[in-house]
Amino acid sequence: MFAQNQARFLPISGAAMASTFGLFYLMQGLVASDTVTLIEPRTRPDFNIVISDPEPPEVREIERVLPPPPIEPEPNKLVHERKLVDEIFPTRIPGPIPKIQPQRGPDLSPTMIDGDRIPLVRVTPNYPHRALQNAVEGWALVEFTVNRHGEVVDPSIIDAEPKGFFEKATLKAIQKFKYKPTVVDGQPRATPGVRFRMVFDLADD
Repeated sequence: MFAQNQARFLPISGAAMASTFGLFYLMQGLVASDTVTLIEPRTRPDFNIVISDPEPPEVREIERVLPPPPIEPEPNKLVHERKLVDEIFPTRIPGPIPKIQPQRGPDLSPTMIDGDRIPLVRVTPNYPHRALQNAVEGWALVEFTVNRHGEVVDPSIIDAEPKGFFEKATLKAIQKFKYKPTVVDGQPRATPGVRFRMVFDLADD
């Protein structure tokens, strides 16, 4: 049995010895040699880096579309259209504004019923506002007594045209009138039944 194991390890031992001797001779050869072979490195290839400017973007030309010029209508057409507009919407030309004098005094035209009884002092009445707004003209007849001092007392409206416009203004003004009293035998006396017509009219421009 020992012989069999020995016969099995003989080839392996021979191979190991052969490898050992081979490595020994190789190392001896390397140590004995004075020549060192240097391998030249590979040369870098020559190349140039070229940086080029980027191409500008393409400019697209946009065509501008202009509005068409206004078409002027023919003169005859303008006149015709203007005439139609005037017929539909007539142009109003403002007329002159009438001038109203609010403090226009009445025409003091007394009616001489009692001789030549003429007032020494007369007061112009104010034109009634309602009559002025409505452009109303007219008159009022008032009767009163002139006392011995020449003052007007107890005035009253006898008639008026139109009625309801001038009576109040007439009574207010007549009370401020002054007359020359009637003198009999050197003595002043009261005179009843004296009448005065107050006329109210607007001025004509």
